[in-house]
Amino acid sequence: MKRREVFFHLARLFAEWPEWDDKEYAYKAALGHRLADARDMFLGSDCEGWCTDVVAVLDDPTNNIIDWRERDTLTKWIRAAGPEDTKPAFEAIWTVGPTSPRWRISDFLVALPAKVGRTRGVRLNIASFLIGGCGVEDHPPMRITLFREAWEALGYPGTKANADPPSIYDQALRNFDRLCEDAADRNLELRNRLDAQGLVWSVMHWDREDPFVQQWSKEDRTRLAQLPNPFARSAL
Repeated sequence: MKRREVFFHLARLFAEWPEWDDKEYAYKAALGHRLADARDMFLGSDCEGWCTDVVAVLDDPTNNIIDWRERDTLTKWIRAAGPEDTKPAFEAIWTVGPTSPRWRISDFLVALPAKVGRTRGVRLNIASFLIGGCGVEDHPPMRITLFREAWEALGYPGTKANADPPSIYDQALRNFDRLCEDAADRNLELRNRLDAQGLVWSVMHWDREDPFVQQWSKEDRTRLAQLPNPFARSAL
């Protein structure tokens, strides 16, 4: 079985598991919807409350999307700078209008202080989480290394090794759309890009200790080992 078909075979196991939605989708959607509420406040008359709400979402104990160290640095900056000094960055990523995700992220990262995100990966993690305030179902979070390996496994286009975060995210969105189309061709209906993101994360990075994986057949656990999942071989 080719690696692409291995991926979709395993993705179906996750997608059809009754607990998958709670473990991989619902909490991300909930965090994104709270960011959308903060964005509404930002664009409305409440010029300060949005800042408090963003920090609350970042500090939420269910938020495992951004590493705690990255969240700590980001929240310290937001608290110290306050609504006025953080406004240009959030105005860039949450602007009203047909601005593309690529340019939202590009302008946001220009306005984000270098001390908040010192590496390309950290800056993309932060930006791809916050852009969820524009609709997390269409703007899911991502991480560079894991998704690069997923595109290789699926045979999808990637980006150059030195690509900037906006380009990496732009290509990821196209790949999420393609994944939805390829899944539909295999009678696996995905709701949106966030669904696609969750399945990529599940297949490529599922916890080796999770009882669900341990219940798989030996054949399926062997298939998992065909993909660059760092936990795959210990699941055998």
